[in-house]
Amino acid sequence: MKKIIHHYGVELDWVEPLAIQLEGRVDSNFIIVPDYIHTGERYFLSCDFGISVLYIDVLYHSEIHFRQENKTDDFIGMYYNLTEGEAVLLLGDGENPIGRWNYNLVIIDSTLSSDYIVKPGSKTFALNIFIKKK
Repeated sequence: MKKIIHHYGVELDWVEPLAIQLEGRVDSNFIIVPDYIHTGERYFLSCDFGISVLYIDVLYHSEIHFRQENKTDDFIGMYYNLTEGEAVLLLGDGENPIGRWNYNLVIIDSTLSSDYIVKPGSKTFALNIFIKKK
C-alpha cells in the first residue's frame, strides 16, 4: 500500500507536492499520474477569492492511503465522493465507508486530520471544494 501524507487548502500550494507523492507531475491544471497508480483525470482550479476545487475521475490500480494533515486552519473542505468500490474515511474514532451507496458528502474543518484509504479496482468520481472560513 502506498501512503501519501498531504494537505489541501484554498491556495494551490498543495498541488505540486501531491503530484510528486503520486509519482506524477503538474501539467496546466491537471495532475498527471502514472497509469499503474490510477488512470483518469485529476483537475484543480482556483475559482474566485476564497474558493478552489479539485475534480477527480479515476480508476485506482494500486491501494493508496491518503493522510490529510492540513498546514492551515482557515478553510473547510466539502468532499462529494461517488466512489464505486472499496474506500473508507477515517476521522477521529470513526470509520465510514465512502462512495455512491454509502456516505458521499463530508464537510471537514481544516483543523482536523483524516485518512482516506482506497483499494485497487475502485472508481472514484469526486468533487472537493475548499472554502475560506471568512
